Amino acid sequence: MRRLFDPENPIISTLNDLTDLVILGLLWMICCIPVVTIGASCTAFCYAYNKFFVKKEGHAAKLFFHAFAANFKQATILWLIMVGILAFLGADYYLSRAALEEMPFLSVPLVLVIAIFIFVIMWSQYVFAYLARFENNTKNIMINSALIMLVNFPWSFLLLALFTVAVLFFPLILFAAAILYMVVANKIHERVFSKYIKRVEEGVSEDADL
Repeated sequence: MRRLFDPENPIISTLNDLTDLVILGLLWMICCIPVVTIGASCTAFCYAYNKFFVKKEGHAAKLFFHAFAANFKQATILWLIMVGILAFLGADYYLSRAALEEMPFLSVPLVLVIAIFIFVIMWSQYVFAYLARFENNTKNIMINSALIMLVNFPWSFLLLALFTVAVLFFPLILFAAAILYMVVANKIHERVFSKYIKRVEEGVSEDADL
């Protein structure tokens, strides 16, 4: 019986990890509710997940709140920038779509707007993961995350597909879809960012030779 409740028991260890993941997921979702804090919440989730589940450091909830507070200002600025870009593209799409019947030549710009919108969605999936792993100014975070997204385009496309599926199933399996997406996305981010983290650890700037 004592062995059954031993923390080293694989079953107990798995249950503990699932419990911590649910707690982390709940914190992420609750902190996303004000909307303006979504960027800080996503950054905190990425940071805490990487530290706790990958590097086996600290406590999940404490890591989350530490990252949320430490990155709040910069993450919020980045979030508002991304939302502003998406809102502008959304308005442009709406206006172009409404005028399409009278001006068929707008079909080309409309396709371009859609392409840029998709690009920004893919880009946004790297911005906060980058902030969770590297210290940099806002401008460089935006540039470097965009370059990493382009250089690792197959992974970026997979992230986009996962995001689309999560959004489609979100109303049905609210919590599970969101958390599953965040977990898988972070595993992909870890794979993509690992080579850049290695460069930083070796003393090479992450701004160079992306």
